[in-house]
Amino acid sequence: MKFVKLRPDEEPVLQIAPMIDIIFLLVIFFVTTSLLGEIEAEIDLTLPSASKTDLPQRAPGEIIINIKADNSIWVGGRERTVAEVEALVKELAAASERPSVIVRADKDSAHGAFVSVVDACRSAGVRYYKIPVLKREEPRP
Repeated sequence: MKFVKLRPDEEPVLQIAPMIDIIFLLVIFFVTTSLLGEIEAEIDLTLPSASKTDLPQRAPGEIIINIKADNSIWVGGRERTVAEVEALVKELAAASERPSVIVRADKDSAHGAFVSVVDACRSAGVRYYKIPVLKREEPRP
């Protein structure tokens, strides 16, 4: 059977515009997510200190929850209620295989605020927490 070319003069054309659109969207996504992590870490908190510390590394898609000295809860640069935190963490748990959160609590915040945040995270399905602290300065002899 003989095949006939319908358009012998036309050469295949590589469409580059959709590829540029996708690359542009990926760049916007990664810049936005990296900036959000920096904003979360910039909230002014006085972290408690401990003698042995390992600074937690932020995993992709991980939420940082900040508890200020006045017991207000901040996520994504906005003050949130415990119910809103639970809803955000449920979204994380649905999208991740092993969801985890970083809970940054000011050393002057009430323990009850920390417990309510952790309880909301547990209700949402998160079992892994990172709690950053400052390294305690050892007194020099």
